[in-house]
Amino acid sequence: DPKIKGLLNRVYDVTNVPISNYNEMQILRYGPGQFHSFHGDYIEADTYRRMGGRILTFFMYLNDVEEGGETEFSRLSPPIKV
Repeated sequence: DPKIKGLLNRVYDVTNVPISNYNEMQILRYGPGQFHSFHGDYIEADTYRRMGGRILTFFMYLNDVEEGGETEFSRLSPPIKV
């Protein structure tokens, strides 16, 4: 799909990580009041993969809202919301 290819190329432009090293893209759409619970992106079994473990997670927000919609990194000191 040309739109997905365009998104992947934009991520490459920012990260300089070859597209062949990417995990599968996940696109999420949350309705009012929906959220993803706290979780970590580190997967220990991935350290044994040929490409190694995940080195970064790239967030791309496709819309802007007046309130909410952020990602919170609560284990950082101080915690931040993006």
